[in-house]
Amino acid sequence: MAFYNLEEIVKLVIGWEEKLYVFYDMMEEYLKDERSRQTADLLQKKQVNALEMLRSINLQEYAHAEYVKNIPDYLSEDIMPHFEIAADSSPKEVMETILSYEEKLEAFYTHLRDVLTFTKSKDLFDMLIQFKMGQIKEIRACIDSCDLAI
Repeated sequence: MAFYNLEEIVKLVIGWEEKLYVFYDMMEEYLKDERSRQTADLLQKKQVNALEMLRSINLQEYAHAEYVKNIPDYLSEDIMPHFEIAADSSPKEVMETILSYEEKLEAFYTHLRDVLTFTKSKDLFDMLIQFKMGQIKEIRACIDSCDLAI
């Protein structure tokens, strides 16, 4: 178990989202299938919006607002899995892999919201959860469209 203040948690979240952006960049270079590369490019462009939103959070507003305890000591390796994507992965396989990661992040955000006590802190994580749910919905829609195209 670990103790974090809310500012540290938001910085941790930004770090995970930045790693996802870098992963999209690497995928675009690594994938052989043109449609899969285009999928990675599209997801990366959407990730830019997520990062801009997260970076716009006024951390000073939440500095030392509360300490969060009783949460696992999350390391990037625990959240960001080793992605199993082959160079010839289809767009659907790419999106399903990313979807599993995004769902893991949503579960983490929900757990944090549940252990927070201050309303302002809970509101911040409610916003992050809603944003993450929107990303998940978009990825699922892309997966569904891949199914239709087959």
